[in-house]
Amino acid sequence: MSSEIRTKLPKCHTCGRFMHIERGVAWKMVYSGGPAPEPEREIYRCLKCVKVAGEFTPQAGIVPAYSCGLIQGSDDGASQSSG
Repeated sequence: MSSEIRTKLPKCHTCGRFMHIERGVAWKMVYSGGPAPEPEREIYRCLKCVKVAGEFTPQAGIVPAYSCGLIQGSDDGASQSSG
């Protein structure tokens, strides 16, 4: 795999390996602090780490459905769903 392609793949937040976004991968939207939290970045956990460490926990003060979940749906058109 070329380095150009690798830089576009997300890294697992837990193990640091490059990964593909597919069904079963955990996602979490990290919100900034302050009086009006705004989405800051999205982090992912690979399938292997989800099996070991589980899903992400919701961020305090954020509705769980907008905070984290598992990627659901087919591999072609994966969609995000709260767990």
